[in-house]
Amino acid sequence: MKITKQTPSLMIIKDKNIMSFLFAGIFALIGFLIILSPDFLNADPPQILGVPFFFIGLLLIFSTTMYSITINKGINKLSIVWRKLIGYRKDDYDLNQINQLELYISHDSEQLLFILKDGEEIALPSKGVTRVMGMKVSNIRKIGKSIAEFLNIKFIKTRPKSLVESLSIVQETIREKRSRKDRGENTYED
Repeated sequence: MKITKQTPSLMIIKDKNIMSFLFAGIFALIGFLIILSPDFLNADPPQILGVPFFFIGLLLIFSTTMYSITINKGINKLSIVWRKLIGYRKDDYDLNQINQLELYISHDSEQLLFILKDGEEIALPSKGVTRVMGMKVSNIRKIGKSIAEFLNIKFIKTRPKSLVESLSIVQETIREKRSRKDRGENTYED
């Protein structure tokens, strides 16, 4: 994910997924070379395994998605385009409907979400978190901050509730139900 163009009224963010194409191409090439070997059917270990390598590589090439996010203040539009080798999908949203940008942080990934005024969430395509020797390497936070500043909206960070927080909520609910029962109130929700 990278901001490729930014002017006062336009921001373009792209991810071409070059590493996925490279990995899939190498996978398919290895399979193809194994298939072309002279002792294809008689070799030990069996070289028929080159066929799945080749087809899995092709499948990965055709399923890899590239995307482009365009924020255009001039025409008041957010466009998200997902492209594959065959076909594409485009979603457009009105910038006036965006309330805030949220960075959802879980244990092993980070996701940017536009929160609309009606509560709808628009997930921006992202790869999550890359780890190198156990350390997080991600520019999603930086890009999220740039988008929020560009649109002049709130940028908040959220995370799932911890086990202690979840247990606390359950305990509070049980206490509330017991106190209602002790007071003789109806404890069933309609």
